[in-house]
Amino acid sequence: MTSARRTLAVGLFGSVLLIQEAKAQTATIIRSTQKVLPTDSPLAAQSIEISAAQNEFEAFQLVVMGGTRGLSNVSVTKPAFSRDGASDSVDASATRLYREGTVLLTQPSSNEGAVGASRSSPIAYPDPLIPGTETVAAASFAGGWTETVTSEPRSGLPFDVPRNGNVVVFADVHVPDGTVPGHYTGSTTVSAKYSDNTSQVFQTSFT
Repeated sequence: MTSARRTLAVGLFGSVLLIQEAKAQTATIIRSTQKVLPTDSPLAAQSIEISAAQNEFEAFQLVVMGGTRGLSNVSVTKPAFSRDGASDSVDASATRLYREGTVLLTQPSSNEGAVGASRSSPIAYPDPLIPGTETVAAASFAGGWTETVTSEPRSGLPFDVPRNGNVVVFADVHVPDGTVPGHYTGSTTVSAKYSDNTSQVFQTSFT
C-alpha cells in the first residue's frame, strides 16, 4: 500500500425549494465522528474534506432535518469523485450508504454519552448502521475488496424524517488500490417530498 493519500472533497453548494421557516427542512454535511441526536440541529456546513490512502475507507455524514412539516421518501445518491483537472475518478459504487438507527439508553456511559438518560426518561442515541437498499447480488472492487450481499432485507433507504427531527445518513467511501493521488471532488443529492403529501420536492446538492 502506498502512503500517498487522496483527498476527497464534498461540499454543500446550495438547496432547491428550501422553505425558510423555523427549523426548516434542510440537509448538512458533518464529520463521521460527530454524534447527532434525533432532535439536534447541527450547524450547516458548506464543505468537508476527507483523506485516505489506497484501499482505505473514510466516511462522512449527511444530516437531513424534517423541519415543522416533516419529509417522506427521502433518497440519497452515492457520490462519484473526479480528480481535479484530470480524468481519474473514484466510481460511485465505491461508496456504501447507511441510515443511522438509534438505541434507547437509560444511563450514560460517560460525560460524552447520553447525559440525562434514565429508566423513566431514556434517550434515543445513534448507534446501528442500517444498509441502504442494494440492487446487486455482490459488489467487487478491483484491487481492493469484495462484499457479498446476503438475502437479508436492506431497507435503510429511502426513509421518512419526522417533524422537528432528523435522520442521519452515514456514507462510507472506499479508495481502491491504484487510485492516482490527488484532490478529488464529488457530489451527492438528497431529495424528498413533504410528509403532508404536497407535491413540492425538497432537494439539496453537495459537491
